[in-house]
Amino acid sequence: MTTVTRENEDSAVPETPPGGGESLRFRHGIRICASFTAVVGFIALLGWITGKLEIASLGSGKIPVAPSTALMLVLYAAALFFRTYNNHRVANLAGLSINVAGALVSISLLLLASQGIRSNLEHLGFTIIDTTGKTPIGHMSPITAFCFLLASLSYLSMVPAPAIRPWRAVVAYLLAGILMTANFLFVLAYLYGTPLFYGGIFIPPAALTCMAFLALGIALATLAFLHGRRSFQSVEPFNRTSYYLLF
Repeated sequence: MTTVTRENEDSAVPETPPGGGESLRFRHGIRICASFTAVVGFIALLGWITGKLEIASLGSGKIPVAPSTALMLVLYAAALFFRTYNNHRVANLAGLSINVAGALVSISLLLLASQGIRSNLEHLGFTIIDTTGKTPIGHMSPITAFCFLLASLSYLSMVPAPAIRPWRAVVAYLLAGILMTANFLFVLAYLYGTPLFYGGIFIPPAALTCMAFLALGIALATLAFLHGRRSFQSVEPFNRTSYYLLF
């Protein structure tokens, strides 16, 4: 009788999936990075709303985060936050839509920048003082647009989540790594007081933007690792080792 009771008690305890606790910690890390990115976007928008651009530029003499960049950072952060809920169809669709739209906007801005055209739509209705002869503010840097494109491609490489292929996880991880490494260098340049691409007509990325992209890259790389680890289980041991070496 005692044996039967113990067996019933054991069967009532749900099994913990392998790596479930570790995956949950990774997802918490992704949400923290996404939250940081969103906070940067909101801070930059607050600087434009209040007219205190020092908030959006981390001090005087530095270029501020463009309004369009700030808005896109908030949206990309939301998409990443949504992605941590794999089984929510509405959240996944929202994240997919944000990244597709973001990629199209980034490509459009890169094409316009290559022709020397800057659209006032990037100002989002904010009044921008003309800075003739100086680096124009209120416009997204081409480097920033390219970083948004990298983030979108990394994200879209992991869609749809249930049918992700191992090579797509590797591509997503590499794109996120490029995004993370490039912006780490930009952040270092700001910390050492020698920000890159200043002093010319080329619009450099703002300090806050580089910090946000660094967090975004970490989140995307973590997400790619989670999906890659899951998809590697379905491939042969030899190929699995190759994929791990690429990671």
